Amino acid sequence: MQYSFEDGVYDLYHTFTPPSFRGSGIAKILTYRAFDHVVDSGAKMKLTCTYLEHVNNKDQNPKYLPHVVKSSSM
Repeated sequence: MQYSFEDGVYDLYHTFTPPSFRGSGIAKILTYRAFDHVVDSGAKMKLTCTYLEHVNNKDQNPKYLPHVVKSSSM
């Protein structure tokens, strides 16, 4: 996962799983570990990565929703 951090906001902008591991659930595990880190650190997150945005929109987990900020370009 690639990200930047500025002013208390993580911009989570890229998630990659090697082709040989795709479909095994690794990306989803990585996603929730990243989301948990943001929550535990009291920060916010901008989900620039389309996969992360998809997971967040699909699951609508109330633990994470207050920590998501919308990008001005979204």
